[in-house]
Amino acid sequence: MTTKALEVLLWLQTGLVLAVAVVLRVTSAECKFPRFMHTEQNAWVRGYEKGDRFVAYFQDGIMKASSCRANQCVLYERKCIEELPNGQYIASHSEQHHAPRFLCLEFVRRSEIIVQLKQSELSSNQYPSLCKKLVLDQWPLVLLEKLLDHKVGCPFSGGYNLQMFDSSGTPLCPQEIVPIRLESECESGEGMMIHFRKELCIHPDLNMEVKQKLYCLAHWAEGKYRFIILREKDRRDHIWSLRIKEPVSEIKDAALFMVPVCDAEDTITQTNMYLQLKLDKYVVSTTCADEFKDCSQYVQFCDSGYRQHCSNSCRDCRPDVINLCPFSERLRSTWVQSMKRNKQLSINITHYHIYIQSLGMFHCLMAKGKSTSGTNVLLQLFQNGCYPRYTCLQIEKTAPSVIRYRLGRSIEWPLAYPGDLKTFICKDDHFDYSPDVQAVQRKPMTVLVNLKKTHSVNCNLNPAINRFTRLRDEKFSEYCLLHDPSINSDRIVLHHLNSSSKPKQISFACLASFDINQQTKAVVLKAMHRKNHFVCWVFTARNKILVLPPSDCTNTTAHEQPITERKEDEASQFLVMKDVSRTCEEFCLTSTPHNNMVNTTLLPSSSSWYNSSGPNHVPAGQSSKSPASLGYDCRIHHRLLVVFILFLLISLVCMPA
Repeated sequence: MTTKALEVLLWLQTGLVLAVAVVLRVTSAECKFPRFMHTEQNAWVRGYEKGDRFVAYFQDGIMKASSCRANQCVLYERKCIEELPNGQYIASHSEQHHAPRFLCLEFVRRSEIIVQLKQSELSSNQYPSLCKKLVLDQWPLVLLEKLLDHKVGCPFSGGYNLQMFDSSGTPLCPQEIVPIRLESECESGEGMMIHFRKELCIHPDLNMEVKQKLYCLAHWAEGKYRFIILREKDRRDHIWSLRIKEPVSEIKDAALFMVPVCDAEDTITQTNMYLQLKLDKYVVSTTCADEFKDCSQYVQFCDSGYRQHCSNSCRDCRPDVINLCPFSERLRSTWVQSMKRNKQLSINITHYHIYIQSLGMFHCLMAKGKSTSGTNVLLQLFQNGCYPRYTCLQIEKTAPSVIRYRLGRSIEWPLAYPGDLKTFICKDDHFDYSPDVQAVQRKPMTVLVNLKKTHSVNCNLNPAINRFTRLRDEKFSEYCLLHDPSINSDRIVLHHLNSSSKPKQISFACLASFDINQQTKAVVLKAMHRKNHFVCWVFTARNKILVLPPSDCTNTTAHEQPITERKEDEASQFLVMKDVSRTCEEFCLTSTPHNNMVNTTLLPSSSSWYNSSGPNHVPAGQSSKSPASLGYDCRIHHRLLVVFILFLLISLVCMPA
């Protein structure tokens, strides 16, 4: 979309318009352009061919614009005069050396950063009849400064082999045998990928890489076409427009515009900078398959560099055999990943498969090689044309009802790696956040909780926590944390001291307790007053307790940014107060027992699980604790002490002289 020289031109042009916009006076409050057009000092930009550019700023009811064509720039100003009920605006148009004129405007919002203008011809009159003949500008406005902050899901998913032709119908790289490849939304939210195979297959004006990753900025239907605005994954140098025919589930033909234009006519007239695409959905349902249909027609491929693309025709494998590995029986269940904003993700592990909500079904693949313990190679197959993908699963059982897992990076089929499959797929660097980032940062393990059976364990809290510990949250509310390992080693009770709106007492069951590092401990808790509500308390060396969703339990980055969007009766972190435990003990002695605990299917404590070969099981539906015992009665200790003293006194009195 730009070159370095054109970037300089844009900044000069932007600076000129901005200098004028800074001194704008706010127009009458009675007429203002749509609020979504007001972007402070960020410019709306419309790109044309050969670097021609349109830049506009909006402030309330005033629009300042600069239009540059063939190195000739025109500045003009438009003022909102009247807003009509149907979202149209009558505006004045002021331009140097011209008498004031009028026009009708309509702003068609395609996304947060993509807008199309509908406008009438300029007229010497300002009658509302101007709005009867509005023409849609087929070159959208883009909020360029926000480009990398925005993306949406692309409107179709699947994989296609394709042929490309320029606007004259000439095919691109006709001598290349392996077809160009397009994949879209194979994993939700990942955008598109175009694999040109070789650099000579890329049109010189397209400005793409051999393997180009793209995100969708907006998409909408106009007539019988759907337009998709595309951007690069990590840069904002270029944007493109892809035009496909509805319905999107049956794409055969498309037009890829090398400039951001949305020509809705059957015969494209706005530009000749576009490519015609012929798409063929090619489904690969096994890892022993050919990448394209012509493999079977050319046996000589097997004695050339194309052999890896034709593994089935070259008989390098058996298409009917996929060796699956079984998951451990103690992992087979339905698990939940609790995330921010109280969202939950379901994960179901069966004998040979793992289903991850939003990602789909994975097969556990029998694979040779060396890797970290607890790792498995997963294979994902698609029926929409996306090529198979491999990924590494690392999973470990932390407690009877808690596991930790992480997925490595997706590795696309076919593999060119000649060694053992597991050694390659489960490499340590495949757990990096991104291969494009120089600083290595490993993905943390994610905590999952079993939904079917919830076993409590010894809380094993940080040594800084006494039986009676006073806490203060970020809003300066104070609490007493009550935990006595000798009575209820798997329970924590939180008493709120100074608020009438929050629950006075919240009871938690400890589901897992583990060290993140030498200075940090994590405890996974189940809140007894809410169904399937789980949190993670992270005890830091700074006498702080961070309250996080379990998905962020081991994420050290999240530890620096505790969750703030939570329910009113929840804190995001606690500060452990020093030398005030006596206050909590006195409070506990004088408070009324809180017996309104919610009943639960919680199974009994399994603290001995760590020292045995597996968890302690009880029959389904059986509970070793009554609802009343789920709360912590802080006076039990004193009752026992009184009984002991009475027993001692009776013994002394009754002793023979």
